[in-house]
Amino acid sequence: MHSKETLIPPNLIDASKVVFDIVYSPGGTPLIRDAKEAGATVIDGVNMLVHQGAASFRIWFAREPPISLMEKVVRSTLSDEGMLSAP
Repeated sequence: MHSKETLIPPNLIDASKVVFDIVYSPGGTPLIRDAKEAGATVIDGVNMLVHQGAASFRIWFAREPPISLMEKVVRSTLSDEGMLSAP
């Protein structure tokens, strides 16, 4: 999670790609940074965390969760704790 290396060579990433990295890390992972620099569509680990929580919310409460609010709170909390930089 804290590696400075990536398994995907940056030359394989371009604007036609979608890159999904399940790790959320301060400043983004090397993969996320390479993908943003290449103009790819980027999905970070916060999205997966929030949508997993939303699925649990639906099961427990049989209601649609406030996903955008959930994401805002997670990003804010992680940022406040120095764990994540803003997208």
